[in-house]
Amino acid sequence: GYEAMTSAPSSGFVDLFSGHSTQYAQARPQYPDLLYSKIFDYTGESYKRTGLALDIGCGSGQATVALLSRFDHVIGLDPSPQQLSAALYPDTTTTTSKLGKLEYKCAKAEDTKLDAGIADMITVATAVHWFDLPSFWTEAHRLLRPGGYLILWTNSETYMPTPEMQKVRDDFDSKVDPHWNPLTQHVKSKYTKLNVPKDRFINHIYSVFYVPRVMRLREYGAFLRSWSAVRKYAEENPDMPDVVGVLEEGMMKAMNKTATQSSSSSSSSSSTTGN
Repeated sequence: GYEAMTSAPSSGFVDLFSGHSTQYAQARPQYPDLLYSKIFDYTGESYKRTGLALDIGCGSGQATVALLSRFDHVIGLDPSPQQLSAALYPDTTTTTSKLGKLEYKCAKAEDTKLDAGIADMITVATAVHWFDLPSFWTEAHRLLRPGGYLILWTNSETYMPTPEMQKVRDDFDSKVDPHWNPLTQHVKSKYTKLNVPKDRFINHIYSVFYVPRVMRLREYGAFLRSWSAVRKYAEENPDMPDVVGVLEEGMMKAMNKTATQSSSSSSSSSSTTGN
């Protein structure tokens, strides 16, 4: 079964996404299967179809729904009713797997109002940098059962397949980067400076890995437009060209150049072979 519960917005949290929650839900890509494979390789087979998982700071639920095949019960928590109103639900018409119960609840990460010791796993997908960390560590420790897992992850750098495309992305970053909220410095440092308290969370494992992802240019542009820094740039530079539109145009030119070079190389090779 699937349930949703929203309420008035909680106060005292960094809210940069409620104003475009529908766009956010549509534009944010799913996390790769490799990520979940790594998580459950670490936690072991005992976490198949058992227990309760909390996805805290769930936004529109990209990670929340991915946990349903592993847990009997998954609760996504977010302080934004707007985000939860756009939350994702699994398409039960296209899956033959038995899925756990899904709930969404409006709650702050630092004060969930849930009972102590109920969670077998807590996940936080590209969101923990927005939290009041000392308060969150206390709440997460309270919520986890003995032996439970706290799993944190974030996206980091993006690398383009050609130097020309990378230059377009670098030019985009030079314009947008000054408009990131200071809390996103944790993302830039790949979560190495979170200072997770080792007296509360033991056996700390840290891993960095890269996953190839293919996106259509239109999808990539929509993803970038969902960024808080892009929206901030647009607000502070209303007379400047659309920064994502400039990137899309530059990427198209770079891809066309690469395709032309590839075609010329193939033609040259074919001609040489024929001589």
